[in-house]
Parts: sequence; C-alpha cells; structure tokens
Amino acid sequence: MHRKPLNGRLWRGCQILCLAAFLLCGLPARAQTEAEVWGCLLYASNDKTPGELPPSISRYYQQLHENLGYSAFRVVAQAETPLKAGQENWLKVGTDIKVLLYGITRTDRGEYLMTLQVFDSGKPLVETQARVTRGSPLFIRGPAWHAGQLVLALMVVS
Repeated sequence: MHRKPLNGRLWRGCQILCLAAFLLCGLPARAQTEAEVWGCLLYASNDKTPGELPPSISRYYQQLHENLGYSAFRVVAQAETPLKAGQENWLKVGTDIKVLLYGITRTDRGEYLMTLQVFDSGKPLVETQARVTRGSPLFIRGPAWHAGQLVLALMVVS
C-alpha cells in the first residue's frame, strides 16, 4: 500500500502535538496543594502597651485574654507554607521555632486532621493530633519567656 507523504505544514503540526502530548504525559505529576497553613508566634504579657494581633486572629483577643491571663500580645514572627497531604510539611516560625505537620487527611466536612510537632532549637516541645478547619485558629500555649509567655497560633488558610 502506498501512502502519500504529509505536506510540510500538516507534518509540523503533528510534530508539535506529539511533543505537547509527550511533555504532558512524560512529566511527573506534582503534588497538589490543598491549602496553606499559616503560623504566628505571639509574645503574651501584661505590658502597658497592648501590641496588635494579626487581622486573621484579632477577633480572638478576648478569648486569649481570658484563657491565658495576659492583656498584651505582640507578633514575634509569622510564616506560611503549603499543606500537602502525604508529606511532611515544615513551618518555620521565628529563628528557633519550627512546626512539623504530617499525617494530614481531609474529612468530607472540610476539616484537616493532622499530627503536629513543635520544635525549639531542634528539640521537640510538644506532639499532638489536631482537627483544624479553615479560618479557625489552633492556639498552643508555649514556654514562659521574659515576663510573659509564647503562644503559637496555627490556621489553615486559602
């Protein structure tokens, strides 16, 4: 059987389509980011100047004040990182404080179940399992620091 050769223009189009298909199928799939996790390290004290909470957690001032007994909160550091299921997710909040988030699953109600470990200078401080929802922060009371206490706030965003 004799076939007619493709004209130059059609042949070039086939080459481009084959290359595009190869690139799309041949590249490894990237882990899909479900959300971002935001963390904030706060210094809680009874200083005369109250400081200011970040806007995303400012509505929790009264609860923090009542539960912790401090009237002033200052941001020491904050950071954000992608939250990827099936992987270890590190959130570095400040120079020495790091949070490891792993074992992440998402429920059909939109909650994130995860295990988290808080480290200070590489030493584990706390390990816990938590249920976190978007826009609802988790507050972890940290060690005493100066005349107050450190507080870690974690929240799933975006």
